[in-house]
Amino acid sequence: MVGDLIVRGPDPAGTIELLRSLSARSVRGNHEDRLLRWRADPGDNPIGDMSLAAALTLKKRDWAYLEGLPLWLDLPDHDVRVIHADGSFERAPAPRGST
Repeated sequence: MVGDLIVRGPDPAGTIELLRSLSARSVRGNHEDRLLRWRADPGDNPIGDMSLAAALTLKKRDWAYLEGLPLWLDLPDHDVRVIHADGSFERAPAPRGST
């Protein structure tokens, strides 16, 4: 998956659960990044109504899943690097590394 897994769809927590059940790999998109920055410091990172609605459905394990998403995935068998947009958005919290 190439990010933006949540916010726009009707079931953000269900989407994360589906990806988890499939052992799907994904990169972090700007929607996930925005929610993580808001969660870390809501005062400095306001979000819109759709993002807030999505955030309120997420459980602790969903937040942990989002925090663990890398900015890119390298697929050496295919000589491909998967990245959302240009990957220049801020990452919050601190990077856990990429795979």
